[in-house]
Amino acid sequence: MIIRERMIKTGELFGQKLWTPEEDAILKAYYPDKRAAHAALPHRTFQAVKSRGVTLGIAPRRMVWSAVDLKRLKKMRPTASSAELTEAFPGRSLSSILHAASYYGAKRRPRPPAKMGDPLVDEIRLRAFQLGFSICDLDEEAKSRGFFRSWARPKLLRYMERAIDILGGKLVIEWEDAGFEGSARKVG
Repeated sequence: MIIRERMIKTGELFGQKLWTPEEDAILKAYYPDKRAAHAALPHRTFQAVKSRGVTLGIAPRRMVWSAVDLKRLKKMRPTASSAELTEAFPGRSLSSILHAASYYGAKRRPRPPAKMGDPLVDEIRLRAFQLGFSICDLDEEAKSRGFFRSWARPKLLRYMERAIDILGGKLVIEWEDAGFEGSARKVG
């Protein structure tokens, strides 16, 4: 009772001014535009305006992720599409779901690398993916300066040879005119 009496007498609580019905009316009039509401209430901080909007029920409450929801998200995230995720978590935006997935470590299953248009480069990139190399790791190991990330002609056989060597393969050349199959290896 002592605190309530002091609040009524001073109009403050622990040094903070209490909200008046007039301020609440101003806030309700402006609310979807929080910046305009803050401008109309210059003695209130922007955070105070946002918080009071939630208290008055004119702003949505923050939805906290429960342990059950997080467990379901982590189980679904590797294979679920965006539509399946928004359907599984009604009331949450896709942006909110993806942010929570990122924050709590629910990752998508890695996809094989995109085709670049050259069978040899595509085979090297696919093999790196199968061995758990990222394309950036492959470029770094082969010292290829981004060759496998943004492949463009001319073919730089030297980089492909290093990558094949790192990934434990060998370069095989098939001659169309003689039916001869040979092997090109790094000598040294």
